[in-house]
Amino acid sequence: SMIDSAMANSFFNHYRIDALDSTFILANQIPADSILPLYDSILEVRLNKMNAATPIEMEYNQYVKAFINLYVNKKRDLSSIVLGIAPRYFPMFEEVLDRYNMPLELKYLPVIESRFNPTAKSPVGARGMWQIMFNTAKEYNLIISSYVDERMDVVKSTKVACQYLLESNSRFNDWTTSIASYNVGKYGVLKAIKRSGGKKNY
Repeated sequence: SMIDSAMANSFFNHYRIDALDSTFILANQIPADSILPLYDSILEVRLNKMNAATPIEMEYNQYVKAFINLYVNKKRDLSSIVLGIAPRYFPMFEEVLDRYNMPLELKYLPVIESRFNPTAKSPVGARGMWQIMFNTAKEYNLIISSYVDERMDVVKSTKVACQYLLESNSRFNDWTTSIASYNVGKYGVLKAIKRSGGKKNY
């Protein structure tokens, strides 16, 4: 509890919005069935402050607000589970990301991809915590057979995911576009750029 408190204080002191954020209530004081108000002015200031400190674009718009509401209110139980699991995996993700000199914020991708489930399987065949497709796994020399599927190996799949994102970033020179390519593939992003008339803004 002391360590958690110290970490929370460090985080909130770094990102504190004293004058604007008068509505902030500590998590242990929020009733389980309450709906937290999401004020555009506060969310935009917070995202802008985060954006200034990261190479990943943190633009605030109504799509972003909808996902914040999803995780803060509609799927609060899921968020609690994910936050409980995160300390088990984040140190390992951060070590690999740091080794490749990549933004540490990329450690949140498995939250979206699989909710930290190492055996997750998508309807299109992606597998593991990082939801790696079969062809991508083969391209990066992960073993897949009747006996083993290294996409479900957390350490190996993390390295492959980082290598993919690193190569994608070297092509697009933009982490946001690289994250998009992780979801739809590099060729999917190239098609989108072509359809937009050459625009590269996400």
